Amino acid sequence: MNTRFIYNFFYDIGYNIRRNRKSFLFCCAVALAATVLGVVLFKISDYNWWYSNRCDFIFKIVYGGFFSVFIAFAVSSAIICLLCFATLWKRWLGYVALFAICLYFGANCAAAVAFAGFLGALYLIVLVSGQLLNMLCVFLAICQCCDVSDFLQAVKEGKNIIVLQVCGVCVKLLVIFTLLRVLTTLI
Repeated sequence: MNTRFIYNFFYDIGYNIRRNRKSFLFCCAVALAATVLGVVLFKISDYNWWYSNRCDFIFKIVYGGFFSVFIAFAVSSAIICLLCFATLWKRWLGYVALFAICLYFGANCAAAVAFAGFLGALYLIVLVSGQLLNMLCVFLAICQCCDVSDFLQAVKEGKNIIVLQVCGVCVKLLVIFTLLRVLTTLI
């Protein structure tokens, strides 16, 4: 792989942050508020739908087989890509997408810690790294907001988002099934 490509990619991210400082700060505020709200919604009651849904998701990641974990990550990444493509049409949709992503992330973090204990803390590292990748994708879509007329044009404009999400799914699967599953069997 060309190191110049990687350098240019990260330089573009830094340039977008410097150029869109207010948008970046607003994205951070939305992400923080949604994450806190997700944790609060998770902690409200042990008998609501939100609690059981997030616990099932963490249970699937910690104890599920390869196929179930792959489907969970692939579906969530596909939804994030669709939200990012919608952001290319209207910038405010990016903030809504970021809020929804961080709302689920906050509840997933609370479920990982509450449900799996020490193992949850290990898996929390994977969730946090995946969340940073998702936030980066949405932020890039907000900064890249352009005039697109149809879905195919949005997909062409957002190729870097697809590449980031595919790489993110592969890395998460690799870390879970080569590192974390081995560590959990040794403990």
